Amino acid sequence: MIVAGYAGAGKSYLAQRWEQAVEVPSMPYSWVLPPREDGFQGEYEGEKGAPYHLPNPLYPENYLLAILKAEQARGVVIIPTIPMILYRLCREWERRVLLFYPEDGLREEYRQRYLGRGNRAEFLELFLGRWENYLDSFRELEERGCGIHIRLKSGEYLSHYREQLQRATAEAPCPVPAEDLRELEEELRRGKEQIVLTLEGEEQTCCYLAGHWEAPGVQSFLYQAGRLAYDAGGRVRARLWSGERWQFYRELAGEPVRCLHTPGEVLAVLTGQEPAGCMGEKGTDFHPEKKGEPAP
Repeated sequence: MIVAGYAGAGKSYLAQRWEQAVEVPSMPYSWVLPPREDGFQGEYEGEKGAPYHLPNPLYPENYLLAILKAEQARGVVIIPTIPMILYRLCREWERRVLLFYPEDGLREEYRQRYLGRGNRAEFLELFLGRWENYLDSFRELEERGCGIHIRLKSGEYLSHYREQLQRATAEAPCPVPAEDLRELEEELRRGKEQIVLTLEGEEQTCCYLAGHWEAPGVQSFLYQAGRLAYDAGGRVRARLWSGERWQFYRELAGEPVRCLHTPGEVLAVLTGQEPAGCMGEKGTDFHPEKKGEPAP
């Protein structure tokens, strides 16, 4: 069973107090985050909504797989209310989804919840500035028959519905069998093998083959690249691609793309020491089989 709660509805609090449930945050799957010291890419309140994160090129398939596997292991998965993810869980995977989100008129109450837990201004703008848009998207899901909808009243959290949720688990369908997830797992395996970073300048696009997504240092390097691209103030746009999507982009662009050969060259472009362009006498056209140096 899937329990989806709006930001500030008490997802983490409920997960910590319900043995059968596990929370699967979206940020480690949708963005490139700094690895934690314990080796797990967790979710930081201070990082939520930060404008310098690069989108994860494996999303949303990586997140859907994590949710479905967590349901196999624990039975109840607590996630945020991302309309596209909820729709796919309902329609493609036929999961039982319970959506919890605030009633109209509670915007200021939720503002105080976000401020109290240390969220950034960008996070507040995302969930409060688009408040009506989110509520409208949930109403649209309800009209399309996706999920069971519960509107939280003032002062209510997910934990107030603990008994109702426990009863609902008895009616939930069995988790998706492992064999039904193999195609999705294979798609992600292929996507992880070749991650490409592109830097789009005013006149030139260049790229760097970062390597395997799970190789040591790759995600830390890409997180650093995202921060530097943001600090560049729009002079360079950084984007990440999995191998298959990168090939599609090249065909769509219809023009040659130059390559960067080392992490140092990537950082030189991002910090303005060099323009976006090829930095080498050989291999001026990008070739996926050409490996760059390991990320620092």
